[in-house]
Amino acid sequence: MKTELALNLFRFCLLLLIFGNSALGQTTAFTYQGRLTDGDKPATGLYELRFTLYDAAAGGSAVGGALTNAATAVSNGLFTVKLDFGPGVFAGDARWLELAAHTNGSADVFEVMAPRSELTPTRPA
Repeated sequence: MKTELALNLFRFCLLLLIFGNSALGQTTAFTYQGRLTDGDKPATGLYELRFTLYDAAAGGSAVGGALTNAATAVSNGLFTVKLDFGPGVFAGDARWLELAAHTNGSADVFEVMAPRSELTPTRPA
């Protein structure tokens, strides 16, 4: 009986070592690639981008705080940013990302882009 208990405890510890370490490298950050236009032309230059996560495609409530990425390089309308809204915001419920922008260093208010982008999960192959 003691041998069986010890063996089960050993198996449990082994599983923790094998699978527990693989979860340590995961973070809540993700990469977002977007497109920005200035009027009817693709934007180029440095922009301040503000990202807010919502629980609905329109209206709804903000989930977590807004993130502002200053001096984001936009080339021919395209940009890539790393976003991290922290733990607990992606618990399985639907989420939409709202983007607002203005020229870097501008005193102008952020212009909100519409529509919001739905964020959907992906799984590794």
